[in-house]
Amino acid sequence: MNKYPKAALSDYGYKDYSKLKKVYKIISKILLGLIIFVMYLSILLIALQSLNSSSDVNSFKSLTFKWYLEMFSNRSLRNAITNTLIVSLVSTALAAILGTFIAVGIYSLAKKKRQRVMLFNNIPVLNADIVTGISLMIIFSLLLPIFPYIFGPVTLIMAHLFFTLPYVILSVLPKLKETDPNLMDAALDLGVKPYKALIKVVLPAIISGVFSGTLLAFTMSIDDFVISYYTTGNGFDNLSIWIYGSIGRKSLTPSVYAFSTLLTLVTLAFVLGYQLMLKKEVRKMLNTKKIYLLLTIIISSILLASCGQSNKLLLLNWGEYINDDLVAKFEEEFGVEVSISIADSNELFYSKIKSGTTAYDLVVPSDYMIEKMMEKDLLQEIDYSKLSNYNQDNNPYMEGVLGIQSKMTQGNERYNVPYFWGTFGLMYNKKKEGLEQAVKEYGWQAYMDPTKRPSNTRLGMYNVSRNAYAAAMYSQNLDPNVYSEELLKQAENTLIKANINEWGTDTLKKGIASNNLDLAFVYTGDFLDMLYLKLDDGSKLDEITFDIHIPEQTIAFMDAFVIPKKAKHVDLAHKFINFFLDPENAYENASVVGYATPLLKSYEMITNYVGEDEWLTDWAYANKTYYPILGSDSPVRFKGTPLKNLKQEELDKINNMVNKVKIS
Repeated sequence: MNKYPKAALSDYGYKDYSKLKKVYKIISKILLGLIIFVMYLSILLIALQSLNSSSDVNSFKSLTFKWYLEMFSNRSLRNAITNTLIVSLVSTALAAILGTFIAVGIYSLAKKKRQRVMLFNNIPVLNADIVTGISLMIIFSLLLPIFPYIFGPVTLIMAHLFFTLPYVILSVLPKLKETDPNLMDAALDLGVKPYKALIKVVLPAIISGVFSGTLLAFTMSIDDFVISYYTTGNGFDNLSIWIYGSIGRKSLTPSVYAFSTLLTLVTLAFVLGYQLMLKKEVRKMLNTKKIYLLLTIIISSILLASCGQSNKLLLLNWGEYINDDLVAKFEEEFGVEVSISIADSNELFYSKIKSGTTAYDLVVPSDYMIEKMMEKDLLQEIDYSKLSNYNQDNNPYMEGVLGIQSKMTQGNERYNVPYFWGTFGLMYNKKKEGLEQAVKEYGWQAYMDPTKRPSNTRLGMYNVSRNAYAAAMYSQNLDPNVYSEELLKQAENTLIKANINEWGTDTLKKGIASNNLDLAFVYTGDFLDMLYLKLDDGSKLDEITFDIHIPEQTIAFMDAFVIPKKAKHVDLAHKFINFFLDPENAYENASVVGYATPLLKSYEMITNYVGEDEWLTDWAYANKTYYPILGSDSPVRFKGTPLKNLKQEELDKINNMVNKVKIS
């Protein structure tokens, strides 16, 4: 046999691209790995943070599972998680069943009719969430005269079913097109009843599409915010709404990271389990009648629960702004249930009360919003005869609270009972050389005038236009409650000159503590919140790298209980207010929330502590230092001014001015 020489590709005029192909494969794998890494990096970071003993994302102390335990002990978070799972599971189950049957029905239509029907099916998918949410809210509002408590689990499930159903249909239809169109006819010819033919023959052939649609519907439902926000009520908030409402004055609890991690793991296990079932060809279908029965029981229970409002107090509050143990104590003592909804701004408090979709029994707005609600006749007077703990002789308010009330609209005390109070101040980084001295010497001038502070000082301001306007007025020794076109222009020039680096919320106190900012205008309570976190993490007072200066002229605020005109449980609301007017309860509440108690007796219980408990000692020091009794020997001498309600036209112009400053 002749041996012929082997010819290379180059002998035939071709180039050898084998090495180039290898390089291409390597680069492709690297790029794929990078894309996957970036996609899942956020999930990995959340999982890591859920195991961090510190609540500060900028520092990792040690591994812990305490946030997973707190997830079940935090009352409002636990309720939000429970509500989320109920709505998602029920709406997904309904969408899976109805979507599958509807898809089979659509598939049986002629091609042109099928296209027309699918056009309507795709509208909820393509429509903006905010349009869908508002449209559904209007429809549900029309039913309020007949069903006064319809907003809640019922409307939320119906809304989620509305926007998840099309996804199931879109997932099932392609699988139907892959099946033999004669499969159903063959089963019918063999004497199988249509219903059984659908369940036993068609459904197993399209089960992967049903599963994909179900998983997609569940994913869309569990993290929905916009549509849920407009269609819920009566204290039935899901996790997305709870998180939105919690990102305000207080830090977001790391227990949210723990829940997100668990949810990711459960979803992953569900997907892997399904793939394993497919490989083993285990496709045993559950008894459909049992599924229907289970869903009927669950939905009926939810409907009954939403109707049973006779012993349920609806409270609209700020996030992380109440001691859950005290709420549980109140429920046990009076045999009632307290449902807490969350809002992150006074404007949101106002819109929720004015809309009337939920008849809240108690709300906790701030001073200027109380005045606005009074003007709009949204509040009813407090019946002080029902408040046995209200006694200005034996249980007086702190002088700072009385000072705030005296500067509000005359007669405001008839409509509110103080809950917490506080001031704003200039939180600063002690590591910045010369800054502490400048802040204490020049006050507002150090914040607004770059020549009065060290160079390259990084400034932070709350992303609230009214606060920015007030800060500019204070720096000019002017009243923040006075508005004119001339003052507006003056405030604009002052803010531009200040050169603010960050407009934030909860990020400001964290920025100062982590050395990413140097000076910020914040709630004194925000400063104390960060201080307590550092102390909880083991830091000593002399190791804290930040402090706060409270100028003589600054914003003072008071959050107070008010009872809306449309409240259904007025007597129960008075009992709740009276419960928190008890000095012992007010003390316990302040120990968790961290803001200043309005009751002098509770304040004295805090500041008069003498013992070996280091945390209580630090708490007493913080209150004596930053919330002193007026006229004491404390170095802090503030003359707090509560913000008053301005005209909407004036507020709009202030908002426009601040937006202009941000982009200048």
